[in-house]
Amino acid sequence: MLRFRLKFRVNMYRDKQFDAIWRRFQNSTPKTYQRISLQVCLLTHGPEFPDKAFADLDTLEDWYRAILSCWLSDSLAIADYWRGRLKSQQHELALCHVVLEARNTGVRRIQRRIFREQDGVPRYFGIKSYSELSQWCDFMFELLDDDERHVEQERHFLTIRYDKGVVYRLEEERKDWIKEHGKEVAQMTYSMMKTLSKSEPRMIEPDDDWLLVVWSSLANAKQSIRETAVNLFVDTKPEPKRPHVQLLEDIIAMTWKAMRQIGPVCREEPVSTNPKQIRRFLDAVKRFCTRQKERDFNAFLVSAKGETSTRNFQKWAGGKRVTLAIVFTDVVDSTVLGEEIRDEAMNEVRRAHFAQSRKLIGEYKGREIKTIGDSFMVAFKSVDAALDFARGLQENSGHPRLQIRAGIHIGSMQVEEGDVFGGTVNFAARVVGTIKGAEIWLSDRAKKDIEELGAERHKLLKWKKHSRVSMKGFPDVFTLWSLKESPK
Repeated sequence: MLRFRLKFRVNMYRDKQFDAIWRRFQNSTPKTYQRISLQVCLLTHGPEFPDKAFADLDTLEDWYRAILSCWLSDSLAIADYWRGRLKSQQHELALCHVVLEARNTGVRRIQRRIFREQDGVPRYFGIKSYSELSQWCDFMFELLDDDERHVEQERHFLTIRYDKGVVYRLEEERKDWIKEHGKEVAQMTYSMMKTLSKSEPRMIEPDDDWLLVVWSSLANAKQSIRETAVNLFVDTKPEPKRPHVQLLEDIIAMTWKAMRQIGPVCREEPVSTNPKQIRRFLDAVKRFCTRQKERDFNAFLVSAKGETSTRNFQKWAGGKRVTLAIVFTDVVDSTVLGEEIRDEAMNEVRRAHFAQSRKLIGEYKGREIKTIGDSFMVAFKSVDAALDFARGLQENSGHPRLQIRAGIHIGSMQVEEGDVFGGTVNFAARVVGTIKGAEIWLSDRAKKDIEELGAERHKLLKWKKHSRVSMKGFPDVFTLWSLKESPK
């Protein structure tokens, strides 16, 4: 199978096989990419990303890991193919240096493509919240770690020498290429191979994409092209590994651009090509994101405090000292959906969701306290009504594309002077913040109240226990419960 794949002609852009593989590449997923990864790398002289990889941050991370993993193994396949077929140890050593340097260059190309198009134009990647910015910083740490782990510490300048016997063979095969593939493809292939065989030695520095051209040429089926690449005598000049300067500059530029789009920045945009300093700057951004998220959360709670201080709310609650169940709801991956369907359509979806939420709040006799973005904060007089509301909203969110997560807690509170703003609300908000997917989670107190109330509709519900959960702002660890799929 490997030998068949290695016979694929490089750069034959009108070839039907190219079109078929390119379509498979564009339609692949990170899970199915492995089956065609080597063929794609031969087509493009190294690893590339499909356009859909940049749909959102989670998708980009999945594609990056899949492409990197495949490249680390596929790049060595050329050496496996040629092992034992070369005429001297000098050729074996030359091939080893070319393949390893191509492997290193491919790793750095994968990372460059995250920030720049093939022509070097910077990409625009929308990061719309401090949570996403913090996730982005974690991804940048991963890139820096991969460069440190997978790019050799000793790099090599490679000098390609002249092979006098190749020019005649290239001219003869050029005539065959014109007949078989047309003048344009023949000229492209001929020019590439002639450049490799210039009369003057060609110095190729580490991370030069020409290394990937040489690497892919080694896999070409044409005998003269194989000989051109393999018979090149390669001098090597070792040197210590240098930082990936463009990657470091792009990390800083993209991170600070995203921060400016969201709001204030933690400091002026730094200038550095030192990986250790870049890590320190990313750490500072993550700490800043944490502070900003906490500030936004506190602002939300302060706003909610005003809503619960009104006489109308006190009248609805039934007194100054009451027990209320607090529900926080949130839309799962709303940013991703918004990017996909755009603002106008997303506004329609959001209005449908709000209408359905308020319909269910009225149906279960709750009280809307506050909305922020796609999230609702709602109070109920009993935890079973709160659970029914959350289940109803999860079953029908108002739009088939929306999925909902909900966190529920119940506690005693002093409504007078807005004391509902205290620990019970804060805890309920932390519960929903713990949820990753479209689930309903309850505090241990809320779960016990459900069991004590013993409503018939809740007896068949199945629960999953989450022990020793830490939540920001609370010194202890807690037990939470998530609702498994509800019985029909």
